[in-house]
Amino acid sequence: MTRSNLMRFLVCAVSCSMLAGCGGVTKTAERNVTEKQEESVEESKETSDDSSAESSENESVPGKNEDTSKEEKSADKNNGSGNSKSENKSLAKRLSGKYSYHYGGENGDDEYYIMDVVPFGDNLYAYCGQAMAEDAEKLGAYSFWACEFIPNDSEELKSEYRDMVTVNELRFSVMSNAGLYWDNGKKGTITLTDEGILFEGFEQDDFLVPENDDSRLFLKDDRVEDAFVYLNRDSEGGDKELQGLWILDNADGTDLYLEFTGSDLYMYKKDPEAEVFYAAGGCEYGKESFSCQANRLGYGGMPFELSCEYKVSGDDLTLKIENSEFPEVLPEDGKYKRVSDGKVHVTSMDEVVKNTGKESESGNADLAAYEALYSPVLEEVREVVTNGYDHDKEYKYVSNGLMEKCMYPGDQDLTKTVGYVLMDVSRDGIPELIIGCDEKFGDNDPRSYIFNVFTLKNDEVLSVFEGWARSSYQWMGDDHFYYSGSGGAAITIFGENHLSADGTEIVWDDFYFSDEKEAGKIGFYHNTSGIFDAGKAEELDMSDNEFFAKMEDYEAECKLLSWTPVGKG
Repeated sequence: MTRSNLMRFLVCAVSCSMLAGCGGVTKTAERNVTEKQEESVEESKETSDDSSAESSENESVPGKNEDTSKEEKSADKNNGSGNSKSENKSLAKRLSGKYSYHYGGENGDDEYYIMDVVPFGDNLYAYCGQAMAEDAEKLGAYSFWACEFIPNDSEELKSEYRDMVTVNELRFSVMSNAGLYWDNGKKGTITLTDEGILFEGFEQDDFLVPENDDSRLFLKDDRVEDAFVYLNRDSEGGDKELQGLWILDNADGTDLYLEFTGSDLYMYKKDPEAEVFYAAGGCEYGKESFSCQANRLGYGGMPFELSCEYKVSGDDLTLKIENSEFPEVLPEDGKYKRVSDGKVHVTSMDEVVKNTGKESESGNADLAAYEALYSPVLEEVREVVTNGYDHDKEYKYVSNGLMEKCMYPGDQDLTKTVGYVLMDVSRDGIPELIIGCDEKFGDNDPRSYIFNVFTLKNDEVLSVFEGWARSSYQWMGDDHFYYSGSGGAAITIFGENHLSADGTEIVWDDFYFSDEKEAGKIGFYHNTSGIFDAGKAEELDMSDNEFFAKMEDYEAECKLLSWTPVGKG
């Protein structure tokens, strides 16, 4: 498959049996579990077995295995234990699987919050997203991200008897913030129940828990799409000598793990200072060689490919990668050792704090400082989406696009719909401020439209560009924007651009437009100056179908942004 193939997103599900009780959860938490189960089961009748839900609420929690030590029993009993039917699986592995929450908003929204929990070893990760409820057979995300659930105590995720773990949630996605963590994360608890997973805490998360409550129950749901979309899932395939877990020998810094399962390959590296590298895909084997097509967690269905030659000698593996796209992670010439006990190091929050403490605090302080410099923009935008557009008032930072949105909001709550992203688009060390919102028209997929991009010059806010209905901008990723405009029946404009090195102006990569010629004919033109002038452009020899097909190709490259609602101030 070529690299331009963008299949829909992620999440490999390694199905595990999940049998759990509520154990030592407090009475308040138990009541919340019951209430959320009843509410969610009622909302998701198509995906939940009602009779099973009713019986699970009345079942008593079974006792623990008799051969468990008294100390472990006591400790687990007081910390969310109660599952004796774990089949000797860790909590991380028992949490593995697909889940959804059926969300019906005040504005008539009908969608699902979806999740596929994908552990590696006993490290806990998940693919998360939002999916429209139109397709009852398959839940595919229109907006997605990856979650890392970093435990306070790694032993909690390793436990075969616990049902609850305290974690810090960190998010990242190729769709926003240049693929980096969005923020410092949220702290909360995850509890395995008979119906699914209960999330509690995670203040102001609005996905794992609602804004007006402190818990949310996600129900088991096999309709959730896969993330690791290129897995073969052939347990009998592959090379028997390769099967199992391997670790890069004499790795510089953070360990790199490879796990061969049948004809599938999982690749994993977690640096406590950075987002996890977690990828998986299916392999095609030749003589001491294989090719693999895979995708990364947090990067949707975007594929990457690698070709390898290998040699196994007992517990030693030599792997030569011919076309590694990530040489900093997957070395072209690596020597690996077999991990005989199959154990993977579990990263905990104390490691993250220890390794990134001062740098992380400094980086967060910098972001907070930049957000403070942009506060006049955010305050004016917040005021206009809250109170409406005042035609008698002179605004400094409200674009025509935002004005249009305020004048025609439909049934949307603009304090939640209109948002911002703080991201260093020009890569000059100064993050730009992007204001915009997502729109969905008819049966089309949602799109992120940009109202404004601002930057800072000598700590003063500078508007770089603004968009509106007939002159709009969207995010393409890799620091580029897509533009489309219209000037009537004969005039269509589209193209790709990026910001200058200092982030203060647009630089055009491609600028296409149509214009009327003599005798009513339409000409098609291209330049890289962004100037709408047929005399300063090359006339293209193409049909109108070819012209608009090129436009559609650009639109297909656009990505959603993950907005922080401006109402959160």
